[in-house]
Amino acid sequence: MKKIRTKVIGIVSTPIQVTNIFELWKSKYSDAELQLIVEKNCSEASRIQILHVSQYLKIAKIDFSISKMRHVTYLHDLYRRLKQNDVIISGNWTNTNSNFIMKLMWGKDLWYVDDGLISLAYPKLPTRSMLGDNINFIKNAVHLIKRKIASGFMLGDKYINFFSLYPQPNKNYIDNNYTQLKKIFLIEHFQKSNTLIFLGGPYVSNCVISQDKYYQLLKAFTAWARAKYPNCKLEYHAHRREIVEIDIARNLFDETIHDQPMPIELRLIHEKKIVKGVFTNESSAAFTTSMMGLCEVAGIVSLGDNNSFVHQTEFIEMMWKKTKRIALRDPKMMWLNL
Repeated sequence: MKKIRTKVIGIVSTPIQVTNIFELWKSKYSDAELQLIVEKNCSEASRIQILHVSQYLKIAKIDFSISKMRHVTYLHDLYRRLKQNDVIISGNWTNTNSNFIMKLMWGKDLWYVDDGLISLAYPKLPTRSMLGDNINFIKNAVHLIKRKIASGFMLGDKYINFFSLYPQPNKNYIDNNYTQLKKIFLIEHFQKSNTLIFLGGPYVSNCVISQDKYYQLLKAFTAWARAKYPNCKLEYHAHRREIVEIDIARNLFDETIHDQPMPIELRLIHEKKIVKGVFTNESSAAFTTSMMGLCEVAGIVSLGDNNSFVHQTEFIEMMWKKTKRIALRDPKMMWLNL
């Protein structure tokens, strides 16, 4: 007799992980009880709390207590909690603790879900910081060692499933097209808005590019957008960690928006809105909003034939190339070399 799965547990650290676990749960385990655990020292806990309280996704229970425990106690309690469940879903496949604990869960139904564009690197963990060369040498060495350890705990293809928006080499890869989310929220019936959104990022603040380079990127995009969509309102949505970027954008866009508590995908669902377009330089939100049907067009924006940002790490360069291939496969996605 087939085993009846009664409990599904997910480990999360960002709102988009919650969204993707919600989609997997509704797709395969909707009759089961779902509980989410927020990872230790999660900087996104407050945003996940807002997501839970507002009931955007109507998750049954999210446990924040485990994130406040000391490290050793955290690992022990995480192991104990996971062992009681039949299905285990990790939202952060790059996390050393999650990989270690899941390594001990043979016989369970194990899953990873997307956590943005970093999923393009799976199963190879990035060994350098996204900040490039402008980081402390010792911190970089520690980061490298942790990534090497985590790679050793990665599970083999035959033991792990990957639920992803991006095609994976994993034989047990299952495509995430947000069918359940679109059905539950009746997204196709949302009101259409004549708004074109550009999603910013802390690239100048993180010393990835200069202020002038970022200004040139935004200037080229707004000129293209006003010519292509003359009747659209142009909005710049700042990343939560931006410092100077929003000031660069302020005179180029019709409106600049900062300090939004939720990711763009969940904000549009909450507002029951389909925007004209979502564009970005390096954000998974362009792909997720397109796949969810929350925008009519979406796009990746660069200056010239290559990424407008200097390739300071092998990971960024690899991610950019794969992103371009995915964009070209999606009929709603544009690849803009401005």
